[in-house]
Amino acid sequence: QKCTGYGFHEQICQECVAYKRGEQCEDECPLDHYADEATQECVPCSLECRGCRGPDNSHCIACRNFKIYLNDGVPANNITAFNCTATCPPDVPHKIFPEDDGEPYCSHEPAKQYKYSSNEKTSAILLGAVVCVLIVMVFLMTLVYQWRKRTKAKEDAVKMTMVLQGLDEPLRPTNVKPNLAKLRIIKEAEMRRGGVLGYGAFGTVYKGVWVPEGENVKIPVAIKVLRERTGANTSKEFLEEAYIMASVEHPNLLQLLAVCMTSQMMLVTQLMPLGCLLDYVRNN
Repeated sequence: QKCTGYGFHEQICQECVAYKRGEQCEDECPLDHYADEATQECVPCSLECRGCRGPDNSHCIACRNFKIYLNDGVPANNITAFNCTATCPPDVPHKIFPEDDGEPYCSHEPAKQYKYSSNEKTSAILLGAVVCVLIVMVFLMTLVYQWRKRTKAKEDAVKMTMVLQGLDEPLRPTNVKPNLAKLRIIKEAEMRRGGVLGYGAFGTVYKGVWVPEGENVKIPVAIKVLRERTGANTSKEFLEEAYIMASVEHPNLLQLLAVCMTSQMMLVTQLMPLGCLLDYVRNN
């Protein structure tokens, strides 16, 4: 009322219609204040209150921390009469947090432990047993799956080796030349090179493993690698050796399985576990 301009500050309003809070007018007092009807002012609540009807902790509508119920300290006996506190005093030291999302309060006695009934215990035991059985079944099924997967991989490796060695097909007539178009060209990434087995005319022979792309098998092989810094003629002779090996087929001859055309050409052959034939003959 009696304003000198637009606004609600005391420099503009000479009188407030409803309430005055600090240096300005308010239609109603905010939550953390209460209305003093005698002076028509908004007075701050206690710091422990969330809304209040007066200045003390006993005038709180709700508490920021803990309630202390009056009389015997039990909320059911006197719900409205309580004080607010930041911490529980020694005479009511136990902090109680109600399960129904009610406000926490201080009590003479500690919180009561919930006791399960016999039916609830039985249900819990049955549920635990079912969960354990399911876990064991899943574990056993996983083991069976892994075992079958490994068994199939071994079978595939045997089949692949037989195919590469030509043991799954009848011997072709001697007057029919092998089809060199079937010579398999593989990537270097499919090879896993191991230790040195020996040295040949054109390069070094390594023990290794061939993992064909797209196949879940590992085939033991011998890998003959062309020496570095060889001339074009040597590379040509090395390739001719590959064609010769691919052109012959006999139970007593090594079979060429694949060729790797990289900066260092590689010939991939069967791996003979007894080693070099000449060394074997000499030693035995």
